[in-house]
Amino acid sequence: MEKLLFSEEQRYKPIKVRIAFPLAMAAVIIIMVLGISMQFKQGVVNPEENEEIIFLLIAMPVLLIFITVIMLIKFRTRLITRIDEKGIHIQFPPRRSKAITFSKETIGNFYVRQYRPKFEFGGHGYKFRGKLLLRKKFGIAYTAHGTTGIQLELSDNRKVLIGTQREQAFMYALEKLLRQQKTG
Repeated sequence: MEKLLFSEEQRYKPIKVRIAFPLAMAAVIIIMVLGISMQFKQGVVNPEENEEIIFLLIAMPVLLIFITVIMLIKFRTRLITRIDEKGIHIQFPPRRSKAITFSKETIGNFYVRQYRPKFEFGGHGYKFRGKLLLRKKFGIAYTAHGTTGIQLELSDNRKVLIGTQREQAFMYALEKLLRQQKTG
């Protein structure tokens, strides 16, 4: 079993998950209730006679289910970063449960940097920017929360940004990992 040098788990906490999705669900429910109640006030009691009620009875629950599924996925999204004697392992469940590994041999340079998630990568998550296939100019980002990350420059000139809330512990573990590579 590999010796664990660093481990961190970050939850994805965007404002749209905490505020916008519940507001969207409330709006859908209000529109559905108002639409159906207006139809009943107009004297249309039989839904088979009115297409609007049928649409509301079918489309709104489907929309509610869709919003709920998206919300649950967002609430469960987290970034798991581990450093052991083999390298850096990143998981992004539930979207990407299989770990992505950057072996210690492929890590060329690394440093702490501040980043702007919206501007540089279009938000938090598993993002890439630059040349579509090579992703060399800006690189790939694995971020969940905050604006601090460890920038890796790999031996094949790719850039990888890993978001962290514990940059000092991350850097210490990375330095220890690469020291082991040089001595071992």
